[in-house]
Amino acid sequence: MKLHQHETFQHLQQVLADRLINTFALICAVGLPVSLYRWFELGFQPIFIHHIVLSLIVFIAAICKKRIKAIHLIILVVVILTTMSFSGAATFGLQSGTVSFGIFTIFIIAFVWGLIPAIIYLSVWCLFIIGLGYLFTQNIIQYQIEPAIYAYMPSAWAIVIIGTLITALFILIMGSAFYRAFDAMLLEVYEQKQQLAQLASKDPLTGLLNLRAGLEAFSTSLARAKRKKSLMAMLFIDIDKFKQINDVHGHAVGDQILVDIATNLQKQLREYDYAMRIGGDEFIVLLNDVTSTEDVLEISERLINKLEVTSTNPPHITPVLSVGITLYPKNGNTFNELKQQADEAMYEAKNNKFEKICIINKKL
Repeated sequence: MKLHQHETFQHLQQVLADRLINTFALICAVGLPVSLYRWFELGFQPIFIHHIVLSLIVFIAAICKKRIKAIHLIILVVVILTTMSFSGAATFGLQSGTVSFGIFTIFIIAFVWGLIPAIIYLSVWCLFIIGLGYLFTQNIIQYQIEPAIYAYMPSAWAIVIIGTLITALFILIMGSAFYRAFDAMLLEVYEQKQQLAQLASKDPLTGLLNLRAGLEAFSTSLARAKRKKSLMAMLFIDIDKFKQINDVHGHAVGDQILVDIATNLQKQLREYDYAMRIGGDEFIVLLNDVTSTEDVLEISERLINKLEVTSTNPPHITPVLSVGITLYPKNGNTFNELKQQADEAMYEAKNNKFEKICIINKKL
């Protein structure tokens, strides 16, 4: 998505338009009387009519801003700043306090419409200043007010201060809006990356690790077992007659059973153990830092008792689980080796009516 199409950017435009027109209206309310005060010192100047007209337009726009699109308000601000810059420089030359408006106008154009329009505007502005400077220095046009006299007028200094104040306030407004908008966009990007990372590593239904993330967890567990020279157990858990549950009660009931098992599983595991869903009704649990076969069996029995819980929602099904267990390094060194043997042990437990848990080559 292009930046100007981004929702946050469009919101930023709205905020900018609102704040710019409000600030402009406030400054015009102060600046217009100061500008007109020079009427008594300088006599009538055409620029005074210009200031009155622009101020009225700004006041009307501020009152009706909710009915005007943000982009139109920004265009209005650009037009007003441009006309003030041009008329001020043409009337008072380098003494004008509006020269800084041109710089800020370029900044607005670059933000809203891009670099090329801003460069074009800058080129036109520079040509205007160069041409105006040539006309003044060659005495082709004359200052309407003698610069030496104008420099001693308090109102002239006030206008320079107001012009600088307008530019400074606009820059602060833009800076504040930029900070908030880009902070929001960075937060959005961060949240999206977190969501993508979660989607890449988590099973969407149960929230357990998926197979891809499970392989990484296995690598971590394997390194831990090698470093501590301890046993690691892989539990292959399967729900008995799960297809029948889906066929009779529907997939929604089956999905809820999977979610309940995953939730209970996460509650029972230690912080350094891992649980993953590898597909359908099959789960794998990695138990780290186990000390013996008896330790694994004890943990597995306790775990299964916590997982075989009757659902609180109708039709109140109690899942029945079968578990196959293999140990590292006794039964294999790789994920596939341990998984294959745990799968075989699980089917051995499933086929035995009296045993839910089976360690490969050893029954409980």
